[in-house]
Amino acid sequence: MLIDGLIIFFSVLASFSLGFEDLTNNYYWILNKSIFLGIFIFFITKQYTGLSRYNQSKDVFIILFRNILFLLNLYIYSKLFGLTFPPLRIFILIFILNSVFISFSRIIISTTINYVKSLNRKKKNVIIYGAGEAGAQLSASLNINGNYNVINFVDDDINLIGRTINGIKIINSDNIGKIKKEFDQILIAIPSLSIIKRIEIINKIQNYGNEVLQIPSIDEIKSGKAKIDNLSPISIESLMRRESVKPIKELLFRGIQDKSVCVIGAGGSIGKELSRQIILLKPKRLILIDLSESSLYEINDEISNLNISSTNFRSILGNAIDEKFIKEIFLKYKINIVFHAAAYKHVPIVEDNPIEGIYNNVFSTFSICSVAKAINIEKVIFISTDKAVRPTNVMGASKRLSELIVQNFASQNNSNPKLTTFSMVRFGNVLGSSGSVVPKFKEQIKKGGPITLTHPEVVRYFMTIPEAVQLVIQASEMAKGGEVFLLDMGKPVKIKDLAEQMIKLSGFSLKNKFNPNGDIEIVNIGLRPGEKLYEELTISTKSEKTMHKLIFKTYESGIDSDKLLSNLKKIKEYLKKRNLKLVFMTLSTLVPEWKNPRI
Repeated sequence: MLIDGLIIFFSVLASFSLGFEDLTNNYYWILNKSIFLGIFIFFITKQYTGLSRYNQSKDVFIILFRNILFLLNLYIYSKLFGLTFPPLRIFILIFILNSVFISFSRIIISTTINYVKSLNRKKKNVIIYGAGEAGAQLSASLNINGNYNVINFVDDDINLIGRTINGIKIINSDNIGKIKKEFDQILIAIPSLSIIKRIEIINKIQNYGNEVLQIPSIDEIKSGKAKIDNLSPISIESLMRRESVKPIKELLFRGIQDKSVCVIGAGGSIGKELSRQIILLKPKRLILIDLSESSLYEINDEISNLNISSTNFRSILGNAIDEKFIKEIFLKYKINIVFHAAAYKHVPIVEDNPIEGIYNNVFSTFSICSVAKAINIEKVIFISTDKAVRPTNVMGASKRLSELIVQNFASQNNSNPKLTTFSMVRFGNVLGSSGSVVPKFKEQIKKGGPITLTHPEVVRYFMTIPEAVQLVIQASEMAKGGEVFLLDMGKPVKIKDLAEQMIKLSGFSLKNKFNPNGDIEIVNIGLRPGEKLYEELTISTKSEKTMHKLIFKTYESGIDSDKLLSNLKKIKEYLKKRNLKLVFMTLSTLVPEWKNPRI
């Protein structure tokens, strides 16, 4: 208030001087009344409630509006009390000088406060990749934040090279290497980047040894979910994604909308994402089943918070092996389609606990299929894995036997399209699922290493969970019975290359014989029991195209029904007796391509 009062006082004096008008007795009233009216107008329009530290350019326009209001009231005051009002040029000069000086005072105050607050902070030197609107906004936000010092903008547009934004020079990306010791982080500020362009930029800058962060996507910023300065590390998932293929809406909605859908294994990585996507497709009801209370609670809480009132939504704790339980749920909620994603999937855990793994994976599938056939459920979609193809571990063998069970039920119903449709969807690793290498490597990097690698030549296919689930839902609508749907997993990824890239993106250097002073080492610990170097998606090499470019289908030979049922009965009996040798011998009879060294 004191500063504004002094500015008004000197603005009036300066205006009369510049306007060549004598401040005679007729105009003296303006000096004291201007200060009073100005401060009063500024006060009631809340000029003094703003935080000076966060002043922005739009505050200047607010100051202009307040000054117009102030001078308008000054004019009204002069007319009410019959006072002499100065010429228009004086009026205009007071407005200009007052606005300029008050705005300038706010800039000085804001700059001073931010400078003083930053004196005791250790700032990070950063460069911003992207000299567009987002980059400029990020720079302004970081300036207010006070924890960052932007030393350069980087852009590939030759028309921008050499120019400046707020005094900060824009350089070509080829020059980053020359200044890499001058900054700590590279901030990518191009929210609308395509995946291909993002990969191209990151491949270019990740070898400099600086941590790379990015601003949120344009959708996150527009929706208000994130602010432009919510910086996050580059996720390895974002680099391994392909350009998105738009879903076929008819395939998404037609199979789900107004249907009663049940997701079994809803607490797992795939089950949770199935639940998230299905609820948005407006089913008549959605029933979630899982054996794990904590996992079921998480997805129940998440979906409950969506407040989708049109869907009858229930979470039910129970074991899918229990046929009476499954039948009760299917009948009570008049289930139309079942997504069976319940399984023990972690290879080393199932390898060490084969009895529990086989019992859960195989007999949950048998129970679901038996009940579905008995009460004529519309569709059962079994979620399988590439590890079921020529399996080398117990988990893979159990999933292959589960596939044979689904195929057997499908073959029994194929002659009658009005009966239950049994189909399978088989795909490889999904990024970010529990137990996958990406979260494991992240944790190891966070601890300073080393990253443990089972073999330098291990190769895997990867897909993001949302993409995989979206394709599963679309495949379910195309199911006619007996098909194995295969998802296009893209190009295989060498796990060693994946680990190296994650190290570089985290701002660390790889420690090896060529760089003994590096930060994080990759240690080869040898293949785990039952682990393959390469995974496959098909038993036969033939597959057919479908109406979706990323979904293929194949028909694989099954097994004689009597042989399957009699041996399943034996396996169940041996499991109850915990006779592992006989379990393995019988399992290898049904899945002869599985060579178990423990037999």
